[in-house]
Amino acid sequence: MEGANIKRISIGLLVVILLLMSGCYGEKPVLAPLKDGKGKLRVVYDDEDQFFNDYGDYFQFLYPDIEIEVVSTTNLFTIQNNVMDRSDQKMEQFIKENKPDVLFLNEELFDNFLHTGLLYSLDEIMKQEQYDLSGFMPGVIESLRDIGGGKLYGLAPFFSTFVLYYNEDLFKANHVDLPKDKMTWPEVLQLAARFGQPASEGRTGQYGLSFGYTNAHLLFGEIAKASTLQLTDPIGSKLQIHSDSWKQIMIMTVDAIRSGAVFTDQASQALKISGEDAFYQDKSAMLLTGLSVANELERRQINTDMKQMNWGMVTAPINPNYPEESTNAHLEEICAIPADSVNKRAAWEFIKFMNSKELAKSAPDMRPPKLPTRMQYMKKWKGRSTEPLYALKLNSHHRFIWDNQRVPMELNSALTPLLRDGLQAVLANGKSIDELLDELQVKGQEALDKMKQ
Repeated sequence: MEGANIKRISIGLLVVILLLMSGCYGEKPVLAPLKDGKGKLRVVYDDEDQFFNDYGDYFQFLYPDIEIEVVSTTNLFTIQNNVMDRSDQKMEQFIKENKPDVLFLNEELFDNFLHTGLLYSLDEIMKQEQYDLSGFMPGVIESLRDIGGGKLYGLAPFFSTFVLYYNEDLFKANHVDLPKDKMTWPEVLQLAARFGQPASEGRTGQYGLSFGYTNAHLLFGEIAKASTLQLTDPIGSKLQIHSDSWKQIMIMTVDAIRSGAVFTDQASQALKISGEDAFYQDKSAMLLTGLSVANELERRQINTDMKQMNWGMVTAPINPNYPEESTNAHLEEICAIPADSVNKRAAWEFIKFMNSKELAKSAPDMRPPKLPTRMQYMKKWKGRSTEPLYALKLNSHHRFIWDNQRVPMELNSALTPLLRDGLQAVLANGKSIDELLDELQVKGQEALDKMKQ
């Protein structure tokens, strides 16, 4: 009996010792904690002053002992033929030379840098800290994991999207049913055609739909985005724009402009106003654009003689094949850590700050206002429900044209002036749609072949 008691006591002492050892050493931290809260950060951002205005001042108020150095990318990118030169290679070299700790990436750069092994996986540190991923809008985390092959290499605090604003007064005056969520492009253009009265000599005109831009080729691109069309074959070697499907989109574009359903360049020149001004001045019944229009409406109604407008908003046009997904929503600033960063703990603290509830709550008050991906903190916007902004998930099926990594981005620069000038010629009856498609096919293929050499 005495031996049994001694054995039980020995086992009990062993358990106590093991528990004490566990308490003393604990689980080894994935990232070593900051010593006395002190650390350093090198952040890549467009402009130093802008960074501190946007986020830096707030972060340093919360983390006063973390020093921040901003590495500006102001002169890194160039614009050619009104198209931004992507220059992934420039950015990659820039990162290698400057060795930053935090990156702000768009979806394209994020995807490319993942494939070159430049980014640090956040999964282990999030698991250890039991980081809460609930509350992000549907599709955000799934999209980031999909790009990362199942792992998370970054978090996105904000996103951008389009909504379809409408002037309720104009709809009622013209006895037209109000727009609704999840309309297709044919449905939107049919609705816009109910207002079509093109401006001409002695007529001010009234249009059904306007945009933040007035170029016909950009309207063509918006309609095409809501389809499943691809510009090239899967291996990116053969252009396939001269097809019946692409032709139908071009016919839809041209007919909408000629009928006066859509406000574009000709109307803008005749009335000497922009597409957004057309909406503000009751010359367009609907406006497809981003979040900031609601701010501008409020400002004009307070500071100018603009009459009070009863307005609403619904989702932007959808691809009928994927009616729950947006063709316009994008993650704007994916926060990521380079794999070779020497300050990963401070960088992780910054990423947590960027994706915090506190920053999400302040997003509507930023200049310009931003849409937080933590959707529960922006239920209302200028007195309207934000449901149309959050109703559609990020597009996981079809990213349109430039997502094919085998298609050089420079092809965009080659095709844009051909499409822009060609559509103007079609609208002026100087060229047929078939002639334009044939020109795009031939000259575009020549440009693609040259880029592939």
